[in-house]
Amino acid sequence: MISFNGHVVLMVLLLITQCKGGLLVEKCHLRITNDLGRGSNPTLHRKSRDDDLGEHTLPYRGYFKFAFRPNFAGTTLYYCSFKWKGGFHYFDIYIELTHRDICGSSCWWVVRPNGPCLRDSQTRQYDMCEKWHN
Repeated sequence: MISFNGHVVLMVLLLITQCKGGLLVEKCHLRITNDLGRGSNPTLHRKSRDDDLGEHTLPYRGYFKFAFRPNFAGTTLYYCSFKWKGGFHYFDIYIELTHRDICGSSCWWVVRPNGPCLRDSQTRQYDMCEKWHN
């Protein structure tokens, strides 16, 4: 009879929770570009269900990017708020069940006054636009 010690069992559990379909879950790369207009340097605040990832100033035409591994349960959610002169808005920048199929491992967004637009990986155009949540 084979005996497992606690460390081996823990290691196997960690590997299982980081795998999907037998492979390591691929990192997802998110990029957000400011297209709110000249002089608009919003404060971008990123959050997930579990973590507050902080605030960053996003200059006009500048971008911010980050990467993460979606969770095993398929429930990864990131949202961003934007605060600038004349506005405060937010949207869901990554919903696993929606965005994984649309943009794969690279979700590129451009933020405009009317709302965020996601880049279509086929046409390379930012034409999949959403309205702000508020």
